[in-house]
Amino acid sequence: MVTMLWVSMFCCMILLSINFGAGMYAYYGLKLNHTPSVTVLRYYLSPVWDVIDILFLGVVLYIADFLPLVMKDYGEPLLFPAVFVVILLIGRAMIHLFWKKQLFSSRGLSLAYGLTGIICAVIMTAVLTISEGGYLFFSGGHMVLDVSVLLTSFYFWAVTLLAAISVFYISAIYLLFLSKKSGNERAAEKFRSYALVWSVPTLLSSALIFIALERHNPEHFNRILDLSGYFLLSLVFYMLAVTYIFWKRYYGWAFFFVLCQYFFAFCGYGISHLPYLLYPYIKVHPFTTWQVGALSLLSALLLSILIPLFILRIRRVPVSRKSRHGEN
Repeated sequence: MVTMLWVSMFCCMILLSINFGAGMYAYYGLKLNHTPSVTVLRYYLSPVWDVIDILFLGVVLYIADFLPLVMKDYGEPLLFPAVFVVILLIGRAMIHLFWKKQLFSSRGLSLAYGLTGIICAVIMTAVLTISEGGYLFFSGGHMVLDVSVLLTSFYFWAVTLLAAISVFYISAIYLLFLSKKSGNERAAEKFRSYALVWSVPTLLSSALIFIALERHNPEHFNRILDLSGYFLLSLVFYMLAVTYIFWKRYYGWAFFFVLCQYFFAFCGYGISHLPYLLYPYIKVHPFTTWQVGALSLLSALLLSILIPLFILRIRRVPVSRKSRHGEN
């Protein structure tokens, strides 16, 4: 049950990253007047994805509702970022509708659309930062988030940096694969350059996370050292993906290796975080039978939607567009 839930969250993270990054690349394409990349992004971007993003977040909130202790004592500081993200996602969907009416030609709307995605990614990863402890304190019998401590934390900014860079990195490699599959060689070359540019900051920011975590939460850092195999596998898949992109070969495999890269890092982080949900206050407690059944069903339904949707999105790439637009 926990495995299915974790895989569901991983799928959500990947899809959100691709969508958020695509928004910023659309702005880059308009600013540089690079029609081939804008053509690919015009196909990919859709208000439907923003609605799905909101659905994903709603599922996460629903899952959190199965943790009574979390919702009772820590609900307010932990749910505030989620509510803010929902508002941003709704605004993002509305921006996209206006942008679409202008045939994706407005740079201002494209910038607003892209920035809201990056801000959403940063806020969502702030929840992981808070889970490491040191940012919450009791006041009047309630748990309160100390925003000043959070914003001056080296670990917070390290996580924020990795989140923003990962959005660009994951999205660039997926869009590279999408462009190549559609036969849009000029767009593929552009996204290949983006992927290579962001690959080095991805590695450096990942290393920075370990340094920051050692200073902020030594207990969790030691647990990560015990599970170093997960992160070594993540590094191997990272090197394979970058090598294929550098060689201009097998972009589909490169994207698959990126998925493996983040999957093993995601698993290593999650397993090492246990048994704590929130350091040092909340640990994982055994679920009741009905909770196990409900969460298993929810995870299975989520995966049954996410995986086919993602596969369908790839299979329906309009290969014939290159001839209609004369991009090659």
